[in-house]
Amino acid sequence: MSQRGKASSGGTHSAEHALNSARGLVGAGKYFDALRLLQTLELPPSAPPTSHSIKLELTLVALHGLGDWTALGEMGRESLQLLRESGDHRLRALVHGHLGVALMRSGSIKAAEEHFRAAIHIAIWDAEARALAVPHRRRLAVMFQTLGRWSQSLHETRYAIEEARELGLTDQELAALTVSAVVAWKSGRLDEMLSSLERMEALSESGKRPGVAERVAVLRRR
Repeated sequence: MSQRGKASSGGTHSAEHALNSARGLVGAGKYFDALRLLQTLELPPSAPPTSHSIKLELTLVALHGLGDWTALGEMGRESLQLLRESGDHRLRALVHGHLGVALMRSGSIKAAEEHFRAAIHIAIWDAEARALAVPHRRRLAVMFQTLGRWSQSLHETRYAIEEARELGLTDQELAALTVSAVVAWKSGRLDEMLSSLERMEALSESGKRPGVAERVAVLRRR
């Protein structure tokens, strides 16, 4: 291998190591450290497209975790421009979802809904990844909840619960059930609230997730 080839290979391996480190930091909730590492990471020309996608995704998650909605919105818009002709539908859906959160947090509700729905559509129809659409639909439901639009929130939540259950996404199902229980309680739909709580208890009793029983107890005391 030529010296140039060795240098290129070394740069790629170093970048992969840095991305793995950043992934570990994000997983541990150390978003500031992850963001600092990602911002100083320059991927070599030899880096595969997946490395660029991973770097972008981790950066978006770090900004989301830090609650830096301005920076998240700016990066989301810039990324969508770059990805406009991209065939990476999964990444496009994720970017739309993060941009939806940034806009929701900044009070741009109509634009946020457009991006959440774009994320859901792309995930299901372009990426053919139904699992990817579930958290975006749940966030849309949460947005409607904060606006007091109970029927719309429950409509989206029911879809999220059904999809998560069919796909075996227990964490996502529990998150959507929690939203469902709260919205049903606030809107006076007590039967639906109890149904959501019973399903949460069933998941807890099956041993799939610890701590669910405590969450149900808190909701029952409302």
